[in-house]
Amino acid sequence: MEKKRTGFSAYLPLLIVNILVFTAAYLLFAVGFGDSSPVPFFAMFAFIQTSAIIAFALIRGKARSVPRHASKIVMGMTLLLLAGVMGHQNFQIEGFFYLLLAGFVGGPIVHFGMKVLGTLFTGRVWCSWGCWTAAVLDLLPYNKNTAWSAKPWKHLRYLHFALSAVVVIVTWFVLHHAMMSTNADPQLNWKESASSVYWIVAGNVLYYSAGVILALILKDNRAFCKYLCPVAVLLKGASAVSIVRVAPKSASCGGCRECEKSCPASIAVHSYVKANRRVASTECLMCLNCVAVCPEGNLRTNAGCGIAKERLTVSN
Repeated sequence: MEKKRTGFSAYLPLLIVNILVFTAAYLLFAVGFGDSSPVPFFAMFAFIQTSAIIAFALIRGKARSVPRHASKIVMGMTLLLLAGVMGHQNFQIEGFFYLLLAGFVGGPIVHFGMKVLGTLFTGRVWCSWGCWTAAVLDLLPYNKNTAWSAKPWKHLRYLHFALSAVVVIVTWFVLHHAMMSTNADPQLNWKESASSVYWIVAGNVLYYSAGVILALILKDNRAFCKYLCPVAVLLKGASAVSIVRVAPKSASCGGCRECEKSCPASIAVHSYVKANRRVASTECLMCLNCVAVCPEGNLRTNAGCGIAKERLTVSN
């Protein structure tokens, strides 16, 4: 079979909606809230992510993955180091929970708010084009022919999510009581506290360690994302109604399953194609591998409405 070239138009819906989402965020903060402080980050991330997706669409062969890896490293590490370590803001999910309890709108609230709202429109783009954890895990060698384990690994991320919330709640009330007893301000602002740096450093050490160990055990780079990442718990809900998804141009398919072999989330992409349905899985990371590798050029991104229906590749 002669391989057809996937045209640039296959990526345009995602690019257009993604730019619109960032533009709406600029206007919301700069005009609606009168706070332009997040705008430079939005502009930088929009430029990096858009440029990387365009480069991904234009490059052929193994080098195609370079723009996506570069996007994750630049976006993720910029946020982690500048806003996290140097800015003393905890961008782990614990920092998000903490600010919710404190009633303070800081960087982590904006960060996770943008993740969830963005996912409503463009799916889990952050997971493939911005996540600093994935930036490291995707460099591991297990990126082909992965499958979901039939064992109950998938429940671990919900346990992790709940445990993170409980730890923050307990810590909050202990510190709150201590500060009340000394007449200090009980609304702790971690933007100005070095303790947030300890949390984010310790959290990332644990995340990377767990991610590498799981990858080695299950021979799957994205094992952490599938089974342990607490952020996925938030993003899956938003992804269930995502506007932009990968979709087949027609139900015509040669059955090579290259789309499934290239999918880091182990989604049964072929089954969606045969049913002539959009890839409506909450596990889709919008990496666009399937669009790029389809030898028939039969996959694209498109905008539409619909509820998620999981079709995953599961091992025995």
